[in-house]
Amino acid sequence: MKPLFSTVLLGALTCVISAHAEPPKSAGKPKTLQSSPQPENRLPYASSGLDPTAATLPPNYRGHSCRAVAAKLVSLNLKKGEFETTSAYNDRITSLNNEHVAGATLLGDVFGFVGAEDSASDLTDQYDADNQVLKVKGYWGGDTQLLNTGSVAATKLEYKLKYQRTYSASNAYGKIVQVESSTWDTCGLAFQNLSAYSSGNKNILLDLPMEPGEARATKGKIALLYVGNLVTPYRSEYSDYLKPTIDHPREYAWSGDALVMRLSQIWLFNKATGTVYKKIEI
Repeated sequence: MKPLFSTVLLGALTCVISAHAEPPKSAGKPKTLQSSPQPENRLPYASSGLDPTAATLPPNYRGHSCRAVAAKLVSLNLKKGEFETTSAYNDRITSLNNEHVAGATLLGDVFGFVGAEDSASDLTDQYDADNQVLKVKGYWGGDTQLLNTGSVAATKLEYKLKYQRTYSASNAYGKIVQVESSTWDTCGLAFQNLSAYSSGNKNILLDLPMEPGEARATKGKIALLYVGNLVTPYRSEYSDYLKPTIDHPREYAWSGDALVMRLSQIWLFNKATGTVYKKIEI
């Protein structure tokens, strides 16, 4: 199941349905599902800080693990204590920049997080054989998360299915549909420096000149890398929900960790070879 693609469809509709007062017998406790196992030949996540001036990445680069970093942040005391002065708190938080949060990666290092594989922020690529150009299109930062500074742009990185169920629902006119509902354990990024309502251009349009053979090998392998530093409060709660509609009776709920990042660049790169095609300054 690829919930992020369905996000686009659901978000465009406005006919919201409501559940029956008496749920069907099948709508009991949601069924818990096991996540799909990861391929054994996958490389480890990045264990050192990213060099923002690097021209290439290692082949099969996975970036840093959102979940691993979030778990480490939970173990750190990031909140200001009741009897702690602001000055003492700021000094303590500054000292945390030397804490290891992912292998040799320090909290103050530059991080690189690879966009979710089954959405790639809705990246698509199409080869123009006549002009020998691979045309890449996409959109990033389409989610919204709430921080103490306001609503900011965000994106999901890692998520796994927790449980799902099916229940009956109807609209005001009595039309009944079966709703497929799923809940996802999520880890994502909340971009502290980007308002959710910013008019900044989040569209990606990239033409890559390529011979047909290279384009055939590249197609489907281009991904996004979110590059930047983690900033206070470093971690927040990720929360997102999509209502079902009559035309698209699917319900999604995401919750989990949100790493708070000051985004500086977005890289478009080849997941297989590590070739960096473009760096977008934010």
